[in-house]
Amino acid sequence: MKFIAGYTVNKMKDLIRVEELRKYFSLGGFLSKKVTVKAVDDVSFSISEGETLGLVGESGSGKTTLGKTVLRLYKPTAGKIYFMNKDITNLKENEMRKIRRFMQIVYQDPYSSLNPRMRIKEIVSRPLIVHNLINNKKELNEKIISTLIKVGLDETFLDRFPHELSGGQRQRVAIARALILNPKFIVLDEPTSALDVSVQAEILNLLKDLQEEYHFSYLFISHDLSVVNFMAHKVAIMYLGKIVEYGSPEDIYNEPLHPYTHLLMQSIPQPDPKERKLSFIEGEPPNPINVPSGCRFHPRCKYMLEICKNKEPLLQEIKPGHLVACWLYRKNEN
Repeated sequence: MKFIAGYTVNKMKDLIRVEELRKYFSLGGFLSKKVTVKAVDDVSFSISEGETLGLVGESGSGKTTLGKTVLRLYKPTAGKIYFMNKDITNLKENEMRKIRRFMQIVYQDPYSSLNPRMRIKEIVSRPLIVHNLINNKKELNEKIISTLIKVGLDETFLDRFPHELSGGQRQRVAIARALILNPKFIVLDEPTSALDVSVQAEILNLLKDLQEEYHFSYLFISHDLSVVNFMAHKVAIMYLGKIVEYGSPEDIYNEPLHPYTHLLMQSIPQPDPKERKLSFIEGEPPNPINVPSGCRFHPRCKYMLEICKNKEPLLQEIKPGHLVACWLYRKNEN
């Protein structure tokens, strides 16, 4: 039986369940040879109500593509996506529209994700208008103000434009835009990486407070394991379209198994100069156009075995709740 990372015994408790999801892109055409980019390749996980799954990996590992595919912003190539126990994998756009209000996304760069020609009240109210959820102008205005207050802003921001706000304030507006529909699931695509460190902490604390109050489920995408350790209930390490390690933040942070996870851990900057022992991941960064045979990480792995070159390891449970796809753990052979 193939293990599905995070799969609970009672499926009814899973708000999001993804099974063997794939998203491939075809590039090239008339004058150039067509190539297939396996951005997401056989990924499975589940997220319960009020839970955060942290998704970690370098740029090019497929994290954002996975998030957008789960939201059906990209059509899956194969696999299944279940939301609130409903199979949404192949829903038509008019059917998907009814579900989209419960599934939202907050992007990395709040400046580029907000329309610079729209005032804050127009940006925040737009989802309500699109989904036809407001009866009158007074109700709309009250809803906008109450939502801005929830994210730490107030009515003085209503008539401002995005360029008049700081980076942290713009991201709070982006969060308010997602929040105003009362969603159940939010994809957070590196929501703090474009912000100053002090502002990052404020936004992360805001997201945790909102989750505690409203029981949102998050897919938190990041390249920073220290941030994910603070935010997530479960962590998945992604490399070249595959999940290579999965476990609790404590397991991943204190006892990483996969060589790639080790290097991600060692690349986290330490505030104390005496503790700084930064390691850099050697070799070429992930390239989904040219996926290596066998273990996808083997060209960059100093522990590479002969089998790593030819045979892809499966995700195996090494101890309860902690899984890894690596030939250093020989039970993969069976």
